[in-house]
Amino acid sequence: MFSRVSHIARHFSRSLPNYAHTSAAASGMSGTRMIRTAACLIIGDEVLGGKTVDTNSAFMAKWCFSHGVALQRIETIPDDADTIAESARRLSAAYDFVVTSGGIGPTHDDITYSSLATAFGVPLVLHEGAQ
Repeated sequence: MFSRVSHIARHFSRSLPNYAHTSAAASGMSGTRMIRTAACLIIGDEVLGGKTVDTNSAFMAKWCFSHGVALQRIETIPDDADTIAESARRLSAAYDFVVTSGGIGPTHDDITYSSLATAFGVPLVLHEGAQ
């Protein structure tokens, strides 16, 4: 018990890291901003139907905690273009850092790339080296 309390006390007594970044989303703005909050957007009918277990959000929560970033939302949504676009825009407006997981495989319902491009009004371009 004492070691657990000691571990918690050490955690809360340490200073938080200074994560400043320049992102594509911030490039039109002043350029650099602090990452303090995060959200994780899990995409896939397989997850919602129970066929696939989401372990990525737990990994993301641990990563954020270890880097002093407050993961404040985990949202699971279906493979639906409008839902993906709306959720990505909403979460990006509310949180400093948003990670998506799922919906990028080879099947017909994996539409995350095109949905995100549409959401942010950017073209989806295939890199020549990827062909």
